[in-house]
Amino acid sequence: MARQEIDLEWKGLSAGGRPNLSSWRNNPQVFFTTHICQKVKVTLYQEARFHFAIAFFITEAFQRAVRQLTLQDALIKPSSFEEVQQYQQEFEFPSGTYVIIPCTWDQNEECKFKIIIESEEPVEVEGIDEQKNWKVVILEGCWQEKTAGGCVNFPTFVKNPQYLLFSSTAAKIYILLVQKPPKKSEVGLYIFETRSRDLNGLVGLTRKDVVVKTEFESKNETICELQTVKDKMYTVVPCCYDHGIEGEFQIYVFCLPNDDVKLGVIPIN
Repeated sequence: MARQEIDLEWKGLSAGGRPNLSSWRNNPQVFFTTHICQKVKVTLYQEARFHFAIAFFITEAFQRAVRQLTLQDALIKPSSFEEVQQYQQEFEFPSGTYVIIPCTWDQNEECKFKIIIESEEPVEVEGIDEQKNWKVVILEGCWQEKTAGGCVNFPTFVKNPQYLLFSSTAAKIYILLVQKPPKKSEVGLYIFETRSRDLNGLVGLTRKDVVVKTEFESKNETICELQTVKDKMYTVVPCCYDHGIEGEFQIYVFCLPNDDVKLGVIPIN
C-alpha cells in the first residue's frame, strides 16, 4: 500500500468555504495522477482544536496543476459536511488525473490540515503550478431599471448589459457570472457568435446564434465553458431569469496564460 501526505492550510483567501460560495475556488487543491485503474483512499485531517465542518470534492482535472473552476461533474460529492477531525472517502479511479478540493463549511475558517492519499500502487501527487494557472479578466456590471431585461423569453432581453469577447487563438475558456449579495433572482449566461466586428451587440442576432447558454441557477453564480474559434467574436449576455430585477454582478473570464482573450463592454442605446 502506497501512502502520501501533503501539508496544507486554509488561511486568508484560501479559506474559501463550501462550493455554493463563489470563494470556494480559492481553497487549496491537490492533484493526483494514477496510471492504472485502482482504489484510492483520501483522508482530510484537520489540526484545529475546534473541529470545523469539513469535506472534500474530487473531480477529473481540466489540466494537471491548473486550478479547477467547476464541480459540475464531480466524481465525489459529500452528502454532508462533518464536524470531525478526519473525513475519509474511498473510490475506484480509472487511469487519469484528478483534483481534490478540501473545504470547510464556512468561509474564513482557518487551520492547518493534511491530505493523505493511500493507494494500491503509487500515484503522482502535485499542487497548483502558479506559472500555468489561469489568467483572469474581471468586469463589474449591474442590472438597472432600463437594463434589467430578463431571460430570452422576454422582448426586453436585448436591453441587458452586453460584452464583446474576442479570442485571437483557439482556446478553451470559462465564463463565470456572480450576482453580488443579496441574491435577488436566478442568473444565467447566453453566449452568441457575433457576425460583425462592429459593437452592435445583439442587433441582427437570433437564438440560432447562441453557442453556449447556462441553466438558471438557484445559487448566486453560474459558469459555462466556451471553446473559442481563432479570431472569432462573441457577445456575452448576463441576465436574471425574470425581467425588472435590479442588482450588481461580476463577470470573470478565465483563460490559460498563452491564450489571448479580451472582454469589453458593448454600449447599449
